Order: sequence, then structure tokens, then C-alpha cells
Amino acid sequence: MSALHIRPGAEMKLSFVTEDSAEAGFLAQELEEVLRSQGMPASALALKSASSEHMDIGSTLLVSLEIANQILGSATSLATLATGLFQILAKYRKDAVVDDEGERTRIRADASESGVKAALAKPRSKKKGSTAKAKAKARTKAETKHGS
Repeated sequence: MSALHIRPGAEMKLSFVTEDSAEAGFLAQELEEVLRSQGMPASALALKSASSEHMDIGSTLLVSLEIANQILGSATSLATLATGLFQILAKYRKDAVVDDEGERTRIRADASESGVKAALAKPRSKKKGSTAKAKAKARTKAETKHGS
């Protein structure tokens, strides 16, 4: 079985393609509940606003891959994440977006469970991830300066 490649502090952001942030927040909360019910540690999950512009209660679910893997093991954390995400996709028929180290992958609502698992386990390009991460940090610094 495939496993998630993890580095210390690694996080994966999961969100949904919806018309508004309220619906996205609802789906992120539903996913969090499903994952917890399947044994994902609560300490590995956190709801966050998609951006500082949106005043939502949390339309993005952050998953600490490091914590999940330490507690569940790599293969089990991947299987739990894939199963939970698949259930939400199938139930609500909304595409999901996975942001892993700045590399975004869209998972269609009609994806199979094995397709969801493959998308989550997809090896990430270190070079692309590093560049995307550096750009994201620079963007965050710029937003922080402009927001002050």
C-alpha cells in the first residue's frame, strides 16, 4: 500500500469547491467529524479560514501528517484520510482541493476511493514544492506587511 511521504511539520490542506465559504466551511467540518470518527487524532486536525479576506469559521481543514503518522502509522493515516474524504465527496458531490506544500491537486467528486487515495499519496516534486512554499511564504510576508 502507498504511504504518505512525511517531513517534520508537514501539513496537508483540504478544501472544497463550492459557491460560497459557508458551504465550504460546512463540508470541512463534516470531513473533520468523519475523520475523527474513523480514528484520526483530533490533535492532527484543525479548521482554518481559507484566507484573511473571508470571515468564515473554517473552510479549510489542515491535517498534520506528522502527527497522524506518528499515532496511526503512514499507511493507516493515508487510508483513513482517503476513506473520509471519499465519503464526503460521494455524499455531497463537491470536488475537493488538496494543497500539499503549495502543490494543489483537484479531486473530482466522482472519484473512486482508490482514486482519492492515489491523489493523496501522489509523490510531490521537491523542487516544485520548495518553490511554491517559498512563494507562499513571500506572499504571506507581503500580506502581513500590507495588513499592518
